[in-house]
Amino acid sequence: MKPYQTELRVYPLSWPWRAKQQLIEIGFPEEQITQFMPMVWLAFFVHVASCLFLGVVVLIILKDKLTNFRNRF
Repeated sequence: MKPYQTELRVYPLSWPWRAKQQLIEIGFPEEQITQFMPMVWLAFFVHVASCLFLGVVVLIILKDKLTNFRNRF
């Protein structure tokens, strides 16, 4: 196992804009970084979109529950 593989398992990439620098610091080959950076950005945007979607769903459910609660009295 290469040293950077262990580092990647221990320290997950937190933000896409800092990921490239983190990978360079731990010795990851630069030519491979450019190959999978689009996947890192895609995963980041999918994560943000899913969080926003779940937040909207929760807000809709809470709004509906509060409306039904107010109509009882």
